Amino acid sequence: MFSSYCLSFGQEWVLSKDGKDLKTYYRESERSAIKELKIVTTINAPAIEIFNLLNEIDLYDDWVYRTTEAKLVREYNDKSLQYYAVVDFPWPFDDREMYIISHYKISADEKLITTKSKAVPRKDIEEREDHVRITDMELGWTLTENDNKETEIIYTMRSDPGGVIPAWIVNLALEAGPTNTMNGLKDLVKEHMLDY
Repeated sequence: MFSSYCLSFGQEWVLSKDGKDLKTYYRESERSAIKELKIVTTINAPAIEIFNLLNEIDLYDDWVYRTTEAKLVREYNDKSLQYYAVVDFPWPFDDREMYIISHYKISADEKLITTKSKAVPRKDIEEREDHVRITDMELGWTLTENDNKETEIIYTMRSDPGGVIPAWIVNLALEAGPTNTMNGLKDLVKEHMLDY
């Protein structure tokens, strides 16, 4: 199940922005008109410490772009969990809510960590008023630590926000959220890992 929704389609990644700290890539999706996104960066901290912060769901509203609410729904075992999140969408669009299941693998030396996440519809739970539930989203994180305790992060995303937002508008705004989220993660690591 872990690899069943890995972002591994045939299109090549195209470099969109080569910034000082972040590289952003796009590629066409075989599943929708909305493009897929990849961000690559490096953080000066061990992979396991970054991973532990990624699993602090109740902190998401502090650093994940426009996230106003996040809570752990269920831990299935030590390698998977489900969480709920709400994202503030700009007017005139309704806010988005989502239930996400995440699975992760950690190498024996804790220097290679991969996570794969996917939105689930949760038809057993009624959609909140004035919200649109995202049911088509895949996220991936790959953390690779070097001998200097620096961690390369590769983040991939494919998401359809649902509702009536045209794909071309989604594509225009695709980079802002993940880029701000990655910068938020860097700030979070600095706050929690001052000894590195």
